[in-house]
Amino acid sequence: MFWATGIRLSEMAAIRYYPDDPARNDLDLQAREIRIAGKGGTARTAKIGHQAARSLDRYLRARARRAQVHRPQLSLGASNRGPLTATGIYQLIARRGRQCGVKVYPHRFRHLLSA
Repeated sequence: MFWATGIRLSEMAAIRYYPDDPARNDLDLQAREIRIAGKGGTARTAKIGHQAARSLDRYLRARARRAQVHRPQLSLGASNRGPLTATGIYQLIARRGRQCGVKVYPHRFRHLLSA
């Protein structure tokens, strides 16, 4: 989603998903939109492409099998841990980058999107 939208870490951590109540969801995969609570509480909508929507759909199906599925936060931690915070998302991205031999951090995606 960072690559598709250029959203901030805190915005990513704040995305909510309610499988039983689509009206409260921040995700609309049919319209390929994400409702984002931005800096200072300003709300906006970010469009995503087909690939990002497809990846999110796959994640939601895997998320449905997790023990923490009742939590409203979209991003859940591994090994039955609670939702990921902005710091947890940062650590996850940085760790995956190191595994690939690339120095990467989430804010870099904001620069790539605007370039």
